[in-house]
Amino acid sequence: MSKKVLILGPGGQYNHLILRRVNELGYIGILKKFGERIEDFDAIIIGGGPARVNENSEEVNYVKEIVKLNKPILGICLGYQLISLAFKGKIEEYPSFGPQTIYIKRRDKIFEGIPDKFIAWESHNDTITKIPKNFVILAYSERNKAEVIKHRYKKIYGVQFHPEVNETEFGRIIIKNFIEL
Repeated sequence: MSKKVLILGPGGQYNHLILRRVNELGYIGILKKFGERIEDFDAIIIGGGPARVNENSEEVNYVKEIVKLNKPILGICLGYQLISLAFKGKIEEYPSFGPQTIYIKRRDKIFEGIPDKFIAWESHNDTITKIPKNFVILAYSERNKAEVIKHRYKKIYGVQFHPEVNETEFGRIIIKNFIEL
């Protein structure tokens, strides 16, 4: 039986691409908006969006509730920032649009089958400036010291770039590796 993957879309232009990638990989992807009732899923992907958030936003509180479900979670772009804020990290304005070379700092299952450096597509206005407690940096770029983070004890990941777009090398592999955790 295929795994069911919830894609939470806070309004981003790429969230339908996340859904498409999940379905292309043979999983059952379901796209929902923030605040909607969550059923039983095997994994959760929190997509990007145009909004700017702070630690007191409704979206951050929603992510705190999602974390309590104890499911694997992958935050992409804004989703990554929301996870960071939910765990008391900090974000600041630091735009990046276009390709970035990503360097793997610490090997992890999410990078299985991926070389130590690859090109990824970025499209964001803010970035993480303080890593939340109990998270480790898995990858970085010349512009961003924390392109990929992971919780030390839970299956919670954040990626600043967009693995769902064709411009990101090995993006499909990253998504597949996450779902298979």
